[in-house]
Amino acid sequence: MAVLNPPLVHQITASKSETYKHFSKYQPKSYICANRAEVEWAFEQTPGELIVVKEPESNGGRAVLIGPKAQILEEAPTVYPLIVQEFIDTSVGVPGFVEGIHDVRVKIGGGKVFGGMIRRPAPGEYKANLAQGGTAIHYRPEDLPPEAVKLALEIDCFFEKFPRYYALDFANTPQGWKLIELNSKPGLSPAEVSPQSKLIIEELAEYLVELASK
Repeated sequence: MAVLNPPLVHQITASKSETYKHFSKYQPKSYICANRAEVEWAFEQTPGELIVVKEPESNGGRAVLIGPKAQILEEAPTVYPLIVQEFIDTSVGVPGFVEGIHDVRVKIGGGKVFGGMIRRPAPGEYKANLAQGGTAIHYRPEDLPPEAVKLALEIDCFFEKFPRYYALDFANTPQGWKLIELNSKPGLSPAEVSPQSKLIIEELAEYLVELASK
C-alpha cells in the first residue's frame, strides 16, 4: 500500500531549511545559521531595514519573527539552527486578486492542484497565517493566480515519484513571485466553509482511495 508523504517528501516539506536546500532559486535569499555569530553575520549580509528569522520546523506562523533588524536580533531565539531570511515586500498585492500584503497557498495532491486560498494578515501585521489573525478567500484550481499555479507544478515535479499531499505558499513581490515555504500538513477547511473547500476534501478523498487500491 502506498504511503502518503513518505520520509523524503515529509522531510523537505516540513523543514524550512530542507526546503531552502532544494528550492533556494525560488525563495528569498536565506542563511541557515548554526550559532549566534552566524546569525549576526547573516544580518550584516542581508540588505534592508527589515528582516525575517525563522525556526526550521514550525507552522501557523509560530516561531517566525519579522521586523526591524535591531529588534529581531534582540528577540531571536538561541536554539539553533535558525534561518535568517531577506524580507520580501508583498504590499504590491496580486493584480485582479488582492491588494496589499498577502500570500497565495496552492494545495497539491499527487501532482494535481486541488485548490487553494489567498490570505491577508490582520491590519498592521506581516504574517497572513489564519492562526495569526489572517483572513482567507478560497479558490478553485482554475481561479488561482496562474503564476502561482505554474510555479507550484514546476516545484512539484521534484516529488513526482511519491504519493503526496502538501501546500506551497507564494507571494508576489516587485522582484516577481517568491516561494515562502512548503507545508507538509496544510489541513482541510470544513466543507461548509465554501464550495472550494468541499472540492479539496472530495479531491483528496478520491486520491486516498486511489492510493489505497495500489
